[in-house]
Amino acid sequence: MQAISLFRFMSSMALGLALTACGGGSGSTSETDQATNPAANAGAAGSNAGGDSAAPAPAPAGADAIDKYLGTFVSSDCVQMTDVLNAATDAPLFEKTTITVESKLAANRAQVTYLHAFFTGDTCTGESASLKVSGSSNTLTIDGTADVSKGTADKVTFSEGNKLPGISGRTITINGVSYINGYTLPKDTKTLLLLAGQDLFAGSATAPADAQGYPSALAESASFKKQ
Repeated sequence: MQAISLFRFMSSMALGLALTACGGGSGSTSETDQATNPAANAGAAGSNAGGDSAAPAPAPAGADAIDKYLGTFVSSDCVQMTDVLNAATDAPLFEKTTITVESKLAANRAQVTYLHAFFTGDTCTGESASLKVSGSSNTLTIDGTADVSKGTADKVTFSEGNKLPGISGRTITINGVSYINGYTLPKDTKTLLLLAGQDLFAGSATAPADAQGYPSALAESASFKKQ
């Protein structure tokens, strides 16, 4: 993430692993992270970040910094993957990501569930295979703030745990989808977030990083829509 490509990104953080496709399928796990694969025809894509639109709404009096991000956000982009492939053709899949920010843990931190949906086509429509990652190692943390062209954005870290707990060091194929090892491993993604109405903008993947590793600007369009 640096776009949340997961979001990429949009970064790190296993009990139950369930993989189900159009026909079914299963796996094993080791914490609270879960993988779910409900369709055999898969595609993948990371998510890009966004940046220009309406000004951010002021936080309600007494609200914690994390409160405005509680809810479900669906990526606007359909991103081509390089590390999630159609097992039959070795062609890259395309991804849309849903992020649910839930279970506030602190004023600046909440638990997150990631749902990665993979498609064969670049419009991210039709049949998909999904990989659900949840559990205590999956979090969103607000680390500070940064001034950007559209106001004040939050510097954040998305942590995503092992996407296929107990499976590492190799590529695994499940229900017609090949997950290259690097994709499945835990990762942390540093990015910017700015919520304007229903649009969630994230850090630009092409903007230079600051000294702490956060993007120095927002992407040009919204990365996610709040549901």
